[in-house]
Amino acid sequence: MSARPIGRMEAAGAGRVSPGKILVVDDDAALCDTLKDVFTGDGHHVGIARDGKAGLRELANDHYDVVITDLNMPEMEGLELLSHIRKSQFDVCPIVLTGFGTIEAAVESMKLGAYDYVLKPFNVNEFREVVWKCLARVREEREHPIRVDRLKAETAEGLLEALEAKDRYTRGHSERVGRYARILAEGLNLGDGDVRLIEQAGRLHDIGKIGVRLEHLNKRGPLTVDEHELYKLHVSYGKTILDVITPFRNLSEMAYHHHERFDGNGYLAGVQGADIPLGGRILVICDGFDAMTSDRPYRSRLPLGVAVQELLRCSGTQFDPDLVQVFVRRLKELHRPEELEPEEIVIARESSKGGLGPLIFTKRAVDEGEIPEWESDGRKTVPFERY
Repeated sequence: MSARPIGRMEAAGAGRVSPGKILVVDDDAALCDTLKDVFTGDGHHVGIARDGKAGLRELANDHYDVVITDLNMPEMEGLELLSHIRKSQFDVCPIVLTGFGTIEAAVESMKLGAYDYVLKPFNVNEFREVVWKCLARVREEREHPIRVDRLKAETAEGLLEALEAKDRYTRGHSERVGRYARILAEGLNLGDGDVRLIEQAGRLHDIGKIGVRLEHLNKRGPLTVDEHELYKLHVSYGKTILDVITPFRNLSEMAYHHHERFDGNGYLAGVQGADIPLGGRILVICDGFDAMTSDRPYRSRLPLGVAVQELLRCSGTQFDPDLVQVFVRRLKELHRPEELEPEEIVIARESSKGGLGPLIFTKRAVDEGEIPEWESDGRKTVPFERY
């Protein structure tokens, strides 16, 4: 957990929110001492409890702003503690910090009011930012009470932030997919309400990755078939999460279908054509376009023109051809012609070899040696099986 120390004013919210009172509930004495040192250094008052029962006693005897709790503890586990906090209506903001996270535990924590769900090991500075933001929300709620539905929506946003902290290679991906989804929806002349829903679905389409093992998200190279099968479950995890948040239930089906293919060879439902919800067909295009134009663990970003070229090449198979035409038209309206010039490409490895393919490189990049080296069986290799 070593990290570059930063000043209190650098932490998120520190310039706007005064320090608060934090209760750490964890049976790991060393971790409790570490967190106490970190948050005391930020000016917070920090209390310690070694299990859920002790945490409840502390909450009954003193007033706190934020509770950081583990899940697996003796006497009373974290989820039971969250349940008691909700029933007793303690005016605190809970954060789950655990080394034994599952998607089921994440969903249950969220339903019980957890602001965020952070997995160990964690980055100290990123976790400090989470706590400052949590404290800011507590202060806002006390000064300006808001509806329960909005609280649940903010919880989902907190999970999105946790997801992007977990997966450094897709930081900002969700925001960009949301923007592209808005651009495409506007190009279809949909109503303002529908445009907002589709943009929101784009921002939350990958929320289920919170339940995917970190090494599968950040692997340098294609996933094995077994790894890809596990990775694909992020789609159903996301549906589970969105279904339990009242304001986001109408986004669930759109997000669930963001890995379908127009020809029916996608996942998880395997539906095709118009049987894929319109929002899902939009997200397939926007997700694919951003994946191609972003740096990934297994390759550098592709030029915009190459990504457009690939959308057109895969029209009718992976992508809805009518929607691709609208999206390309909108991109041409937003970019200079030279930015969208096509280039000769090389397909290095087909998707049948494992997840996140096919892997596409420009021929120029290959000729200039701008290709990644991957670790494979302890040896450094390049990704090419064929040209």
